[in-house]
Amino acid sequence: MNIVGRIKDMVIRGGENIYPREIEEFLFTHPGVADVQVIGVPDGKYGEQICAWVRPKEGVSLTEHEVREFCRGKIATYKIPRYVRVVAEFPMTVTGKIQKFRMRSRPSSRRAPARSAPRRTASRRDHRRSSRRCARSTGAGGPRPSCGCP
Repeated sequence: MNIVGRIKDMVIRGGENIYPREIEEFLFTHPGVADVQVIGVPDGKYGEQICAWVRPKEGVSLTEHEVREFCRGKIATYKIPRYVRVVAEFPMTVTGKIQKFRMRSRPSSRRAPARSAPRRTASRRDHRRSSRRCARSTGAGGPRPSCGCP
């Protein structure tokens, strides 16, 4: 089963539920913003990060830094978009709906590289297998083992 649509729009960032509509409504208060779409993009550390696609008003130039500074101190820190993309138009269907799934899949949305999985620590069984003289497996305070345990 795949969930798509407004239900999937909720971003879960490090255990916090963030509703993109709330951030969109705040960003609409910026005088240079004509339209904005907020989505969640995958992140290795937090699960998802917030990405805002901003379409500025005609004749106004916006930067990523300006948008983040506008948010700083006015909304919760964890709701400030990590990635901001200033675009001329959003990917749309022929009927005029915004294609958020295409926005998520664009490689240029400046996603952070996924972090590698934490290093697995050796179990007691691994210590016994790797060296018979391992101090941890025998319980003796013998010489430092060759299996790499501390």
